[in-house]
Amino acid sequence: MIASLIAVVVAAFLTIQTVWWPVKEWPVEIATLFTIVGSLFLLAMILSNFLALIPVQRSSKRTSPKVLELFSSDPKQRWAKMGIVLFIFYSFLAPLYITEEHLPVLVVIWIVLLGCAIDFFRLWSHRVLAYCNPSVALKQLKRSSIATASGSQQEKLFPWIDSLTETAIRSIDNVGTSLAIDTLDAMSQTSQAFLQTATANRIKLISGEERDEYRENVSYTLFYLFDRMETVFNKALTEGSDMTAVSVITTLGKISIFTAKHDPQMASFPVHFIGKFSRRAVIKGMQDVGIKASYTLQEVAKILAEEKIFAGGGFEDLFLSIVKNLDDLSKELFRCDKSINVLSLIAPFAELKKLMNHEQIKDLPEIGKVTNEIDNVIEDFQALQQVVVNVPEK
Repeated sequence: MIASLIAVVVAAFLTIQTVWWPVKEWPVEIATLFTIVGSLFLLAMILSNFLALIPVQRSSKRTSPKVLELFSSDPKQRWAKMGIVLFIFYSFLAPLYITEEHLPVLVVIWIVLLGCAIDFFRLWSHRVLAYCNPSVALKQLKRSSIATASGSQQEKLFPWIDSLTETAIRSIDNVGTSLAIDTLDAMSQTSQAFLQTATANRIKLISGEERDEYRENVSYTLFYLFDRMETVFNKALTEGSDMTAVSVITTLGKISIFTAKHDPQMASFPVHFIGKFSRRAVIKGMQDVGIKASYTLQEVAKILAEEKIFAGGGFEDLFLSIVKNLDDLSKELFRCDKSINVLSLIAPFAELKKLMNHEQIKDLPEIGKVTNEIDNVIEDFQALQQVVVNVPEK
């Protein structure tokens, strides 16, 4: 932008000041200058195009091949190239029309285009450097995946989910946990955009049959996402990346909330995967992941209890799923570490029982069944506590 402004100022000054017009006597020299500068820009563009592919390809190997696709279709990059090409064409064609009468006008236009070409070249260079940075490349992937999830053709979302999955896996291998966590956040935001759009689209459907079919399509997309997240989670377990594994759990917690707001009857899906993944982590010796999953399930329950979303059903399935997965996780934690305080395992269920008195859910007809299930779990762990206390120390 600076070069363009300077060029415009210079061109305006030369237009007003006529003392410089003796340049009319140098048509050959001006034509040569146009051609040389145009050739330099052409050479620079060819070399830059060739050299830019190397770092961008390296970045795509650390993230996803989709980065190359985004790079080639980047609109700012295309506009920059078009501006540079326009200047090059002008530099080669203008000498053909140089006359004593037209020369001043051609020079003024060339100066303005030169300034614009310099700015376009800087813009293009910045776009190339942006895609060389895996974090910036991920932002481009996230922006595209969210835009696709928010659009009308949501069947095109699957390749973007795969790209984010691939980025997370490669990040664990090469870059580190930071980029992997950012990728999981991108998955969370993509799922939120998808479910918000799905909610808006569902309202437009009239017949129950159409809504059932649409619900199946939404479920399929969610399970597709969960399957890819399982791949990331397994990679985190293999590499011993606790932070990435915890991030998968918390991401599923967010998706549980997004799903419940879309359809409470579907919210038990991500809860199931939280329990499944966390138990697998505990077996692998990552107790911290299991404890974080316990907190996540409690937070999901607290947040959803405050939402007015259960009038149409779904409360029983969701909260029974939370209780069951929390129960299984707590048992797995004790099985892998017998020294754990059993009272700490009872605490989450005590909190859930208090939650059943929340203003938004206490009058639901299914509340009794969920409360009874919580009481049964608490009684089991209290019995376990008595056994542990009575076991003589060795």
